[in-house]
Amino acid sequence: MASTHQVAHRRTPDARVVYVDIDPLIPGHSAALTAGPGVVTLGADVRDPDQILGQEPVRELLGAGEPVGSCS
Repeated sequence: MASTHQVAHRRTPDARVVYVDIDPLIPGHSAALTAGPGVVTLGADVRDPDQILGQEPVRELLGAGEPVGSCS
């Protein structure tokens, strides 16, 4: 089974994906599985987009004013 970023990169090779999980253990465990260009994994509450978008790795990955989509 393919991960979200793998599917996105097949369709759009320069797609950027941010994985978010509120469980503090998940990002550390999944970072190795999702490592690669255009992918960030972080611990945060998806209900707080300002917290997510305010994190440096996310700001570096996503351009301001560019379209953003989400799924849960």
